[in-house]
Amino acid sequence: MNLKFKGKEIKTNGNFPKVGDKLPGMQLVKTDLSELNTDELKGKKVVFNIFPSVDTAVCALQLNKFAAQLKDRSDVALVFASLDLPFAFKRFCTDEGIDNAITTSDFRHRDANKLGAVMEGGPLQGLHARGVIVTDEDLIIQYAELVEEVTDEPNYEAALAKV
Repeated sequence: MNLKFKGKEIKTNGNFPKVGDKLPGMQLVKTDLSELNTDELKGKKVVFNIFPSVDTAVCALQLNKFAAQLKDRSDVALVFASLDLPFAFKRFCTDEGIDNAITTSDFRHRDANKLGAVMEGGPLQGLHARGVIVTDEDLIIQYAELVEEVTDEPNYEAALAKV
């Protein structure tokens, strides 16, 4: 898939899932170093985010905005995945007072590569592009956005409308 990073065209390693697909099963590492299998999220709606790094301004904003919008929704699992180490996510969420997000690292298994959103080329080659997937309780995708310009924010309104 073709995207842009700061206006320059880049490719990804595959095709991002689309509405109607099932969220692929992935093993990700939580901040306590335990594993999250995305199949365990069944039974809740899921807002699944991938992005390059929580230590960049737009990624931090994405985590903060979704966490604020979904703070009172116990029926929704808010998940973030990147190649950041679990310690970076733990530090960020502690500093920002975020306690309703499941932040995960893809450093161990690289399972989020199944989403076809690994950037190939450009200065962030090898990291995940920015995307949002919203599923129903059966993990069937209701909304899927791979942000065309990696440095832009996702469409929060459109994603949240599908929750």
